[in-house]
Amino acid sequence: MIALKGVRENNMNFKKDNPFLRLRYAGGHVEVVAPAPCLLGEKYPRCGGPLDVAIACMFSILIVTIIYLILASKALRGLFKSVKKGESIKCPVELEFTEELIFHHRAAGPMKLYSENIKTDVSPGFHPGTDDVYNMTAIPRGIALIINNERFDPIPEVELETRHGSREDVRQLQKLFGDLGFHVQTKQNLTRKQLLDELDSVACKDHSKYDCLVLWIMSHGTTGRVYCSDGNALPIETVRDMLSNTACKTLGGKPKLCFIQACRGDREDEVVVLQSPVPAHQKSDSPIDHNVPSSSSLAPRIPVHTDFLMAYSTVDGYVAYRNENIGSRYVLAFVDVFQDRVAHDHILDILTKVTRKLSRMQKIYRPKGTSEVKNNVQVPVFSSTLVKNLYF
Repeated sequence: MIALKGVRENNMNFKKDNPFLRLRYAGGHVEVVAPAPCLLGEKYPRCGGPLDVAIACMFSILIVTIIYLILASKALRGLFKSVKKGESIKCPVELEFTEELIFHHRAAGPMKLYSENIKTDVSPGFHPGTDDVYNMTAIPRGIALIINNERFDPIPEVELETRHGSREDVRQLQKLFGDLGFHVQTKQNLTRKQLLDELDSVACKDHSKYDCLVLWIMSHGTTGRVYCSDGNALPIETVRDMLSNTACKTLGGKPKLCFIQACRGDREDEVVVLQSPVPAHQKSDSPIDHNVPSSSSLAPRIPVHTDFLMAYSTVDGYVAYRNENIGSRYVLAFVDVFQDRVAHDHILDILTKVTRKLSRMQKIYRPKGTSEVKNNVQVPVFSSTLVKNLYF
């Protein structure tokens, strides 16, 4: 304790509850007893020598540092907060993934982070039907049937390998269409008869309370056909006909979306090859009979194959790529674009963006025994008889 004497009471300006000073009267003078060191205001007496001042300064710096660290920690928590699954983050750099990174090095970890952890969870919108927009208000939206043929019986005509990685496609599609409000059903390894029975069952269901139907068929394939688990092939036209407006009455006038993830040949597309445009649908040359009553004077009717979308993972005659760790390129691009654009764009705009994204996924490799370096790509294609815009 340090005692300061010789200070008169009327020259002091002490507060009664001052925790640093204690007063004591002695011989008509005020004796101030204070802890050392003490930092007091100008009206308080100063105490201690250079060592006390240095200790006081260090104490002050320590207090300021603690306050700074507290404020900085709050800012850092806001800056480096953890990104939860389904949460989007802003990034000024566009992420571009090439086949060499994803498939040659089997970098499943980074791609899973890209496809799962920095995405925005989607949810069904509310789109009342108009002359230009399909009605999409029902909950659930409709049935989303995912058929995945992963394993195949051996047949002499062709070797059908196990489609490793296809379960990752199923998982991604289940989550996407479940989040979009569909009643998701999944079937694995169907024979030709089982596939036909499943399609017939869907067509015969009462879809009156639904607004849409989604069908995914993932398997091996060739031009115009997909293989079933027993090795038998099913024409894709059969799938289309079984879901037409005639075959499925309660889906008449409602959008029916069919996606085929399968090879359509054995050719490999390369970036140096220019793709010819998809031929436009031929227009009918039949003359128009103006004596036929207009549709407004007849009972409502629709063509057999309207309101149908058929999307393929690759163009006719070419292969579709799949990785055993992260699944197929097409599903990866499809889910990525859907999660990003489904709240803003209609289905045809979304699929156009899927085409752009998938065409930029490249596989760089050197065939065995050659010095030539190839750069393979995959280009999806779709055809549509939708008569309105479809928003989810």
